[in-house]
Amino acid sequence: MNGACYDPPYSLSRIILTKITGLITIIDDMFDTHGTTEDCMKFAEAFGRWDESAIHLLPEYMKDFYILMLETFQSFEDALGPEKSYRVLYLKQAMERLVELYTKEIKWRDEDYVATMSEHLQVSAESIGANALTCSAYAGMGDMSITKETFEWALSFPQFIRTFGSFVRLSNDVESTKREQTKDHSPSTVHCYMKEHGITMDDACEKIKELIEDSWKDMLEQSLALKGLPKVVPQLVFDFSRTTDNMYRDRDALTSSEALKEMIQLLFVEPIPE
Repeated sequence: MNGACYDPPYSLSRIILTKITGLITIIDDMFDTHGTTEDCMKFAEAFGRWDESAIHLLPEYMKDFYILMLETFQSFEDALGPEKSYRVLYLKQAMERLVELYTKEIKWRDEDYVATMSEHLQVSAESIGANALTCSAYAGMGDMSITKETFEWALSFPQFIRTFGSFVRLSNDVESTKREQTKDHSPSTVHCYMKEHGITMDDACEKIKELIEDSWKDMLEQSLALKGLPKVVPQLVFDFSRTTDNMYRDRDALTSSEALKEMIQLLFVEPIPE
């Protein structure tokens, strides 16, 4: 991410965002690939309790992660202090919603259900983590213009953030689908578009690339219509969008550690040519 969150006043925002990204990645992999349906449903039940007393619900291999998650959220409250710790409650709500959507996707996978493109995006534009990531970045901001109303707006999943979620989801799926086209994964938006329109994967990817471009234009238009929000709110979403564009342009840099390492080196290590 670039822009606002590289400024020194947003150091806590970067810390919270990074930790939430790590937690989401683990939970997503758990539901998408490594956990059984039964174990994932147990995790979903324990997740919303936010208490160590729920640990008995979990299989052994999930218990340490659950404790780590509780400790991480407690550290957020401690770092934010009494005036801003309320923000963590909104972040927890965003994470609970994310896990709820993961359970819906795992049911689709188990039932071999291929949704329509529209139906898929109703779920997957949010399950990509759009709300959780934006809320995590807002939570750590020192800017006092970030208020309860900001979080309530974000958690309502307004069209602006929904479009951002679609942009990320489609960008991700175009690059990851061929790698994940197995029965063990839920159908992606590419698969949905293929089935709905009776076309090949390559043709579906080309069409979705057009939708990605449309999503970017829609975000620009929708941001102009936003009223009563601090400028940093839409700016953050655009920063995320630019990061997404870099990450998924021509490859899945999130999955390919070498590609991601190269990006980080170019940003922070390699000198800028004169």
